[in-house]
Amino acid sequence: MTSNSDGITQKMIEVWGKPDSLSRCVAQPDLTWNLCVPTCFTTESCAMAVLDNTETCYTCAFDGSMSSVQKTKREDKVKVAFKVKVDENLVDNCPVGENPPTFDSVIKES
Repeated sequence: MTSNSDGITQKMIEVWGKPDSLSRCVAQPDLTWNLCVPTCFTTESCAMAVLDNTETCYTCAFDGSMSSVQKTKREDKVKVAFKVKVDENLVDNCPVGENPPTFDSVIKES
């Protein structure tokens, strides 16, 4: 998912992970993950979406800082999607490193 507004290109990057805190997050019990991520993406104040192991979606606002995210595994069924700014020449590429949010600065060329 990519958007470009005001000359800033943004993407949502999904990873298996769990935030240390949901204190800046709002539960969205009526949204599936496939609706939660686009909702966060199109909401200016939202910086991260979270799916917990009960399949409850949360949207999390940026408020000067963000909770750290601990890496999880697919079988834990907990994941996050980050809203990130990307350089225009990397719009068609995605990070492939292991550690969000920098992903070890490893980019998969398309």
